Amino acid sequence: AGHAFECRINAENPAFKFFPSPGTITKLQWPEAGAEIRIDTGVEQGSEVLPYYDSMIAKILVHGATRELALDQLREALDATVIAGIATTLPLHRVLTRTKELSDMRHHTRFIETHPTLLSELEAQ
Repeated sequence: AGHAFECRINAENPAFKFFPSPGTITKLQWPEAGAEIRIDTGVEQGSEVLPYYDSMIAKILVHGATRELALDQLREALDATVIAGIATTLPLHRVLTRTKELSDMRHHTRFIETHPTLLSELEAQ
């Protein structure tokens, strides 16, 4: 019982139309996995991300007794994650998990398209 969230971390640059971001992962740090946090990945620091395959490099999965606790777990897990050397969707997930719409369950499949300022926030980073 409880609630869960999953974020798929892709080697893509959301600030530039989600273009692929191949290259070498120069720094990699995941949150500590445990009963409430799971990391599914096949990459490590020094891994080469090639442009020929699926761009997903990891999934961060969290669980909490309530939706609010699970969302808090997700925010903490995303904040504890460090990926350097390539652009990823990690900054976008950080922004999305802090929107009022997600907290209030008013998000939808066209959310990014209908909220273009989210991507401009990423361009400034």
